[in-house]
Amino acid sequence: MQALLMQALSLHQQGQLALAQTGYEHILATQPAHFDALHMLGVLLTQTQQPERALVFLEKALRIQPQVAGAHENLGLALRQLNRFEEALQSYDHALRLDPQHAQTHVNRGVALKSLKRYDEALASYQTALSLQPNMAQALYNRGLLYLDLNRPQQALQDFEATLQLQPHFHPALWGKTLCLLQRGEFAQAWPLYASRWQQDEKEFTSQVLRTDVPRWQQGQSVQRLLVWPEQGVGDELMFASLLVQAQKLCDELWVQSDARLIPLFERSMQGIQFIPKHLPLSESLYDAQMPMGDLPGVFCKHLEDFQAFTHPYVRPDVARVRALRDLLSPDGKLLCGISWRSKNIKRGEDRSVPLDALVQALLNPRVRLVNLQYGDVDSELSHLLQATGAEVVQCPEVDNHNDLDGLAALICACDLVVSADNTTVHLAGALGQPVWVLLPFSADWRWLLERSDSPWYPSARLFRQTVVADWGPVLDQLSQAFAQRFYVDN
Repeated sequence: MQALLMQALSLHQQGQLALAQTGYEHILATQPAHFDALHMLGVLLTQTQQPERALVFLEKALRIQPQVAGAHENLGLALRQLNRFEEALQSYDHALRLDPQHAQTHVNRGVALKSLKRYDEALASYQTALSLQPNMAQALYNRGLLYLDLNRPQQALQDFEATLQLQPHFHPALWGKTLCLLQRGEFAQAWPLYASRWQQDEKEFTSQVLRTDVPRWQQGQSVQRLLVWPEQGVGDELMFASLLVQAQKLCDELWVQSDARLIPLFERSMQGIQFIPKHLPLSESLYDAQMPMGDLPGVFCKHLEDFQAFTHPYVRPDVARVRALRDLLSPDGKLLCGISWRSKNIKRGEDRSVPLDALVQALLNPRVRLVNLQYGDVDSELSHLLQATGAEVVQCPEVDNHNDLDGLAALICACDLVVSADNTTVHLAGALGQPVWVLLPFSADWRWLLERSDSPWYPSARLFRQTVVADWGPVLDQLSQAFAQRFYVDN
């Protein structure tokens, strides 16, 4: 049996996980209480993103040998994958009681604490790990991520650079360094590193590189036909679209792939550019060079003052539709404020989203009618709000906020003001040049820079930032005061 275990362990170490799993299962078929097979099968299942199955085997292993620190640590990893962070923390603490000098456990404990937003304790865990193992790349990298979330980019930058000294090809650290430079507005240094986005984990960056034999456009190159292809989400397409008019200078004929929902807006607003829905195949014979949209800022936005050269607004709504929606929503002449409160961003959506009832309470004003700009099915949410508080947010049945982005653009322009969490609504309002107040979490996306209430991307935007992690109270107080001043009621 020992020979079978050693063979399975060897296969596991070589990355032949399916064969290793078969080996562990073969051992357990005859010896169900074999600790090492249970433990290592649990480890393998966490590596293959099967945490629920991993828990079964790791818990069985710990019932047999509860004094093995590594098994408690691996149980913590499975619990973390299930977002059961409090339980994961208990497992790490148990492991550290058995082996307090194990640096990796301190790092893992820090990750769990960071997920619980217990940032000071997480930082202490990383510091402990580095006191035990000063050149531990994983501890430095995770501390850098924490500093980034704490809006301390200089310290984060130092940790990412130290990580890269130890592991020069560790792409996540290079991406972290890029984010630090972008957040600080150091664009000339940041954009050359921005290509590291393509090496990120799929949960971090879901775009795929265009599959084509046509070469990438190179700096300084002048070509006849250039294809610019989209990446990231609709909000990013809108933001990078601010540079498409500039991109026309790079070629005689510009082709742009885009989300089909944006094309009516873009075609109305940008003459001389050929727009193609991104879901349709495109013949390589139509272009001589290609580049992703996210490469455009590296060409045109190397310094903050470069943004002043761009035209704003750069997309235009359907004017007749704007008038019709205004007449529909404000037959009595009331002012209109469009609101959106939720982000569906995979990683940051929860942090960016604002409680609807608290947002509406901050905006109540007899002169103003609130209009729903939130995409998705929110009927029950708005109905509950009305029943619970008496506050109404008007739905516009003529516009599908998710699928009809040209209609959403018209609805935004029918409003006197937009107030929104950091989501697509913000980018659309900013591109349209509509006044938009953006509610930002403590650790905001890089594009909003640091400690600014304005945005170089969107001159019509005003930023309201959290000053305490996960606390919208002060932000909404500031919002309420600003809203009252803008829509002053003379008693």
